[in-house]
Order: sequence, then C-alpha cells, then structure tokens
Amino acid sequence: MSKEPQISSLPSRQHNEPLDYQFINRCRGCQASANALDPVLTMSPMPLAGLFCDTQKEARNAPRFPLSWLYCCRCGLVQVGEDVADGDLYKKYHYASSSVPALMRHFENYAVALAARYGESSPIRLLEIGCNDGVLLRKLPTSWTLAGADPSDVARNAATLDGKRYDLAPHAFTPALVEEMHWTESWDIVTGSNCLAHISNLEEVFVGVSMALKPAGWFWVEVHDLAQFCQILFQRAAFGSWWFFGGFRFLEATAEDASVQRQALHFSQLETNFFQAVF
Repeated sequence: MSKEPQISSLPSRQHNEPLDYQFINRCRGCQASANALDPVLTMSPMPLAGLFCDTQKEARNAPRFPLSWLYCCRCGLVQVGEDVADGDLYKKYHYASSSVPALMRHFENYAVALAARYGESSPIRLLEIGCNDGVLLRKLPTSWTLAGADPSDVARNAATLDGKRYDLAPHAFTPALVEEMHWTESWDIVTGSNCLAHISNLEEVFVGVSMALKPAGWFWVEVHDLAQFCQILFQRAAFGSWWFFGGFRFLEATAEDASVQRQALHFSQLETNFFQAVF
C-alpha cells in the first residue's frame, strides 16, 4: 500500500512586499567579501525566467530586473549580483523538470545508479533539496523513505497528486529548516541536482546538509560547468532564479568552509555539461 504524501504544516513564509531585489555584498559560495567580486558582464533588465505569464498583457507588464555577472576571485564562482527573494521567485514558478525529456532520462539513470549503490531493498532515508515535481523521488525504490525541500508552487502542487511517495517541506533548505523539521542526523543520503544555482547562500546549504546527514552519510550534488555551458548555450542566457554557474573549484571552497570533505567527482553530459560531486 502506498503511503499518502505529506506536506509540512510549518507556517508559510509570506512575501507580500512588491517585487524587489538587493545587490549581494558577499560571494554566494565561499562568502568572500565584495572586494573579491569582479564584474564580468552587465545585461539589460529582464523578467524572471520562471515567471511564465497567462496573458500577453501580464507578460508585457512583468517586473524587470538588472542582471550582473560577477566572478569571485577566491573560489572562481560566477554568479548573479542581484538577489530576489525566494517568495517572489517561486510563488509562480511553473517550471517542471518532468517536462524536459533529457532530464527525465537523466533522473531515470540517476535513480538506477543510486539504487544499485545503496540497495533497492535497503531501508535508506533520502532527502532531496530542490525536488521540483518529484522527477527523481518518484523513480527511487519503494522501500526507501523519501522527502523533499522546495519552496516552489510546482513542488507543492506535485506533492499533492496521487501516487507520490514522498513528504514535502515547502520551504528553502537551510539549517533552520533542518531544526524545525527535526531532521538532524536523520538522512542516509541528501541530494540536489542543479539546485545550488537557485540558492543565495551556498554555505548555509552545506552546513544544513552536515546537520541533516547521519554519521557517514552521503551528499550528492550536481552543478553545471560554466565553460561548457558558455560554449553550448551562451546565446540563450536569461535572468531567472539561476544565481550562478560554477564548477568544481567553488564546490571545494564552499564545502571546506562548512567542514565537509569530498569523496568523489564525476563529469557527465546532458543538454549541457555538469559536475556530479559526492561528499
């Protein structure tokens, strides 16, 4: 018998103020000061990439934001300088990973690899950061205990559909959320696929993961590689919830600051190239 999915009853974090942004004063990854951030590119103001509008009028009137690319001289992270609140980014997000055939194939293969490594019948507990519409969680073994943390409307809507086997905390993943959900040392595996690019403070993620994992637990994270991305998709760059494009170097620096040690590094190819690191 499949269990009913549950959504956390924590109070919703409301953002009733008009859409606005702040310019970052530290690197999103290693937390270096603003003096370490060098301007790379300044683009014209544009709407949020995930803000799919219902009408042409709504699209024309959509708020537009500056888009500045910054390079961190300490960790090598290339990131967006403007920071928009999660509540404004994700309350009308609409982007569903299951709508992209290449991502569907990727997560099918990823689920098979995880099941082969940890055992399909093992009582594994896995938490996914940025689970979106459950494209990975739905493919994992039925014997596993599964949960996701994702503040988007897509994640909330998907978690209420029939057939889902995972619980959802509809909030951004932070150390505070780990404490609120009583997740400390509760998970064998924490995973996040291309979610770090949507997060403003990456050090908080690594700290939260180190809190949530059981001793000797595993953190699997996938991020795009900037050099390969620029070669393939530079002409399609757009403002959105993608706060950075990085690679291996910034992961090492951020993890080191959070006292997390890398165990393995893989390089894979999807529509763009990305790193898969295991901590």
